[in-house]
Amino acid sequence: MKQIFARELKANRKSLLFWSLGMFLLAAVGFAEYAIFKNNGTEIGPMIDMMPRVVKIMFGMGELPMDTAEGWYACMYLWLSFIAFMHAALLGANIISKEEREKTSEFLFTRPIKRSTTLAGKMLAAVLNVLALALVAWATSLAVLYPHINGTSMVSGVSLTMLGMFITQMVFLFTGFLFSTLSPGRSGSYAAVAVIVAYIIAVLIEIQGNVDFLNVLSPFRYFHAAGVLADGLSWVYVALSAVLCAAAGFSSRFIFAGRDLRN
Repeated sequence: MKQIFARELKANRKSLLFWSLGMFLLAAVGFAEYAIFKNNGTEIGPMIDMMPRVVKIMFGMGELPMDTAEGWYACMYLWLSFIAFMHAALLGANIISKEEREKTSEFLFTRPIKRSTTLAGKMLAAVLNVLALALVAWATSLAVLYPHINGTSMVSGVSLTMLGMFITQMVFLFTGFLFSTLSPGRSGSYAAVAVIVAYIIAVLIEIQGNVDFLNVLSPFRYFHAAGVLADGLSWVYVALSAVLCAAAGFSSRFIFAGRDLRN
């Protein structure tokens, strides 16, 4: 398993660097805009209030005042999450099935290594990649936002939301694993669609309002920034995420071990 793990880390390092750079630039530019508005004394609130409610919700502006560090962070968190979730879903969808798509299955799967061992090495490498991207988002957010934070509560709030982001990344990662074993050729497309659909459902839930019980339908709503900043992580959604990951992981292992690999 160590060889598979090391091989996948090496194979995905350029991709991780690309996603990390994108995450860093988005966070840095987004929070720099807040600093510009604040230092120039520009009133952000009235500008945001002029926007239609659906637009504010789509861009993460619907729950907290945008003229505060918390409100601006909640907005940026949505887009940092979107990048993180898309990365996790696509990574899960591609890391298992790439040999079949590239028609190099014989190179890997004719070795005297159990499929379960190969799968475990790939999954572990993917989890480490996802964790690395979450750490980039956390470190960048704190570094850029820190001058505008009053007290330590916001620091802990940012850390909690990023922990929630990582848990949700795992949900999308394991969903990608499942797509990869069910449909290797189209797993990437299915994974991307799953993230987009989850985002659309989250927007519709917030537009409707007073339907928090529907949050279970979209991982975007499990640990949304406003909720975590106000009440911390919901153990209900932590448990639900664990169940979803376990179910997808077990199903992926079962399906992968039992089907013929196409070359």
